[in-house]
This record gives sequence, structure tokens and C-alpha cells, in this order.
Amino acid sequence: MKVLERFWQGLKAIKFFRYVSSPGKLSQSGWRGEGKGEIDTEPSGLNHFYMTEKGIFILADGKKLDMCNEWLWCRNEESITLYHTRRGRDNPVQLFELIEAPEFPGVIVSRPHFCGDDIYNATVVVREDGVDISWSIKGPRKDEHLSYAYTK
Repeated sequence: MKVLERFWQGLKAIKFFRYVSSPGKLSQSGWRGEGKGEIDTEPSGLNHFYMTEKGIFILADGKKLDMCNEWLWCRNEESITLYHTRRGRDNPVQLFELIEAPEFPGVIVSRPHFCGDDIYNATVVVREDGVDISWSIKGPRKDEHLSYAYTK
């Protein structure tokens, strides 16, 4: 099975997430901490589904914050596209088109996402028990690294 197909099948089976936020030297956010929670998925047609993350984020100083994200995943023959629904389901924001890459054992972004002066990038590694997504966000005030582990 091709990596992209394994990624798609793995995404649909995910039930839990855990992530670590590590600001780099140039970060002005201070968002250092760990998050974890549960995943709900909702089909939206043959090659689309919504994924909702609900959990808690614990900052390095111990402060706990409730968190919730909703993503829309869409598949075609050559790629999987990730959207964030922060503006509602009728107006999702496209983040990445993810493709297979011969030089990388997982899935990579076909081109970075630009949000103002910030550049978002990601790589994906498909595991037997889930999916790892590593994000980087670079900009004038951002130097962020997010490591997500999604599991069944």
C-alpha cells in the first residue's frame, strides 16, 4: 500500500492525540507545553472528513487551558489536503496539500502555507499505530515547533 493510502486510512482510525509545543530561540510566543486529548471524526462525503481535537494544553508553568481544533481532510488520487475550520465549515482555510516524496519516507507539504508574514510547514510519518505530524511556523515573531502524535 502506498504511503498516501496508509496515511489516509491511518487518519480515519485515529482516536487520541498528544503534542509538544517547543518555541525556538526567535519565538516571542512563549507557548511551551504539552497537549493531549481525544479525536472525533465525522465523514463528509466519500473523500472528506472532519476531525475534531478536544483536550487540554498544559503550559510549562503548569497553567491548564482547554483546547479544541477542527480540521477538514480531503483526498484525491495524488494528495491529501488539510483545512482548518476556524472560520466555520462553510469557509475552511486551506493549510497544506500533502504529497508523497521519494526522498522522504512519509508525506510532505507540496508548498508551505503563508499566513501574513508567517510560514507554516509540516512533515508526516505514518506508523502502524498512528500518524506523527511535525509542524514548523516561522515569522518575524514566531519560531514554533509542534510535534503531534495521533494514535488509534
